[in-house]
Amino acid sequence: MLITIKDIYQRTEKISKLEKIKVGGWIKSIRQSKNISFLTLNDGSCLESLQVVFSSNLAERLSEINFGNSLIISGKLILTPDRAQICELNACEIELVKSTTSDYPLQKKNIPLEVIRNFPHLRTKTNYFLAIFRLRHSISKSIHDFFHQEGFYYVPTPIITGNDTEGAGELFVIKTKKKDFFDKEGKLTVSGKLQAESLAQGLGKVYTFSPCFRAENSHTTRHLSEF
Repeated sequence: MLITIKDIYQRTEKISKLEKIKVGGWIKSIRQSKNISFLTLNDGSCLESLQVVFSSNLAERLSEINFGNSLIISGKLILTPDRAQICELNACEIELVKSTTSDYPLQKKNIPLEVIRNFPHLRTKTNYFLAIFRLRHSISKSIHDFFHQEGFYYVPTPIITGNDTEGAGELFVIKTKKKDFFDKEGKLTVSGKLQAESLAQGLGKVYTFSPCFRAENSHTTRHLSEF
């Protein structure tokens, strides 16, 4: 059974007493020397990465491994209270799960957000988006908890709609190849207000947390395409 890096940092002393553990994740960095090599592994369970130490007998396997590769590593967790990290994994086995290609866009160095936008499926491999999505989750949960405690009902509103709620949906027309797919022209919604107002007549206290869209074609910190 795989142990997450989050579990390792939450139960370090207990896990260090185990003879052998397995950890899976992707490589954030590699450092190699003559007798010993290091890599940092992240599995998305927390922002912290785990340092893995390899002795010379695994050097040949490391030659197959590149930045971003997905691995399963078995070894013994060692406490290192006198170092920068509180523990490290002393590896004894490596299983290569998935290799990255030579044109893999992410690297150890910082990559501008303009570049990351071209590879949305890789966003969560960066520390920036790992933090953003965790923050977004925590804020969303707090909002839902608050409204639930106050007696509100959550209602999802349509993302594709025939309503041009605030007169700002003209740039978000949905075009389809099938003529009969929509009775009316479809748009990405700019607001859920109309639906929320009608639902409030029956349910009373309601709120919506569905995505809405804004029509500015901008990529600045002052504009959001979805909120």
